[in-house]
Amino acid sequence: MRNPGWDIAYQWQWRLGRLYRQLKQNQKTDKAYTSALNSLDQVRGNILAMNPDIQFDFKEKVEPVYHEYMEFLFSQEDNSQRAVAIQDKLRIAEIENFLQCGRLATFSPPANSQDFSSFPPVIFFIKLENQIQVVVQTSKHFYRHKIDNKLARDSIDNFIRVIHNQQFVKVQSYDYITYAHNLYKLLIVPIKQYLPKSGNLVFILDSYFQSIPFDMLYDGNKYLTESYAISNASSFQQLQAKFEKEKQIKVLFAGISEAVILSEKTLVTESFQPLPQVNQEIKNIKKNINSVSVLLNDEFTNHNFREKFETDSFPIVHLSTHAQFSSDPDNTFLLTWKELLKVQQLKSLLKNKQSPIDLLVLSACETAKGDRRSALGIAGITAQAGARSTLATLWLVDAESTAQLIGEFYKGLKNGLTKAQALRQSQLSLISSNNYSHPYYWAAFILVASS
Repeated sequence: MRNPGWDIAYQWQWRLGRLYRQLKQNQKTDKAYTSALNSLDQVRGNILAMNPDIQFDFKEKVEPVYHEYMEFLFSQEDNSQRAVAIQDKLRIAEIENFLQCGRLATFSPPANSQDFSSFPPVIFFIKLENQIQVVVQTSKHFYRHKIDNKLARDSIDNFIRVIHNQQFVKVQSYDYITYAHNLYKLLIVPIKQYLPKSGNLVFILDSYFQSIPFDMLYDGNKYLTESYAISNASSFQQLQAKFEKEKQIKVLFAGISEAVILSEKTLVTESFQPLPQVNQEIKNIKKNINSVSVLLNDEFTNHNFREKFETDSFPIVHLSTHAQFSSDPDNTFLLTWKELLKVQQLKSLLKNKQSPIDLLVLSACETAKGDRRSALGIAGITAQAGARSTLATLWLVDAESTAQLIGEFYKGLKNGLTKAQALRQSQLSLISSNNYSHPYYWAAFILVASS
């Protein structure tokens, strides 16, 4: 049974931290906020263990404690490392709260710079009440830059409004490049001196930034993806993919190309339109990968999907079907034949899989319209599937260009590229094409590294 004292304790310690901060008693402030987070963690753990359906209002009762503590730490000298560690804990807590299914497995960051030396620069974007903190973590140092919220708000909101508009594909280059260039100057230019001229970059973003396709930011001459292979991560603790090449390329392809009417009414929708690119995706993947097992249309049932994992091992799982990501787990789903596979069901469906999924590809997916935190659904699906990394899209993209990009992506994997490098090469192939150079066709694809 949950000890009610923990609930009271965290609120008291939180208020105490605020008081000590006003009095500028830094050591006591630090201790009070640390105690509040420890108590809060205990409360959340007990609630998750007792009844996953009973959750705090996360944004009201959890995020403010973390944010205030980070604001305090950032106000002190040389506390960037501690601040991003708190941000990391918040990201883990956010995903656990979203999934409502218990604790996620976590990993300790590398103990020293030598362990971290193989990692590319990791860039944290953290939105607090009055400021945005940008932290660059390299193999040896932490660098920090602060942006005023008021200065950033209009640029970010205008950019997201343009790219998530259904008519984005018709927007002229001058208009979207202007917004992409403004955002590049705001977010990237101040930290550019700490970044290599080319190579890999990892972004760890809080929810305010997760709808932004960083690949599309424009430096005045070229897009960011033309200089870097970019990936995102749910948190640093779960960044375990380590940008390795695929050792075994064996794919389970499950998809639905035909129109589907659900067997039961749901709050989402009762019917789904055909996905004409699915058959072409299969052909393009088979051109580059020898070992591909296919579940198509009425073969793609929950039962058959589970059976495949119980009888064989697939490092890569490619799902080409209707899917939606949302900050609401009830609106985060994958479509199997005449059924919705909700994010909460994934873990139980795949619980007997023989080995972890190295790469989960979600084609034909989209984020819930108007939901700025909908990328949380991508992290949730990734965690539930036990995938080390996930390739997904921020909006529903063109069928033919998607099939072409997917084919180029697998070609890159076959040729020994890492996932991030393969995604970059596939994006560049569209950028240089006559028909698909508009960012609508390629900028929606994001690679999310996880545990």
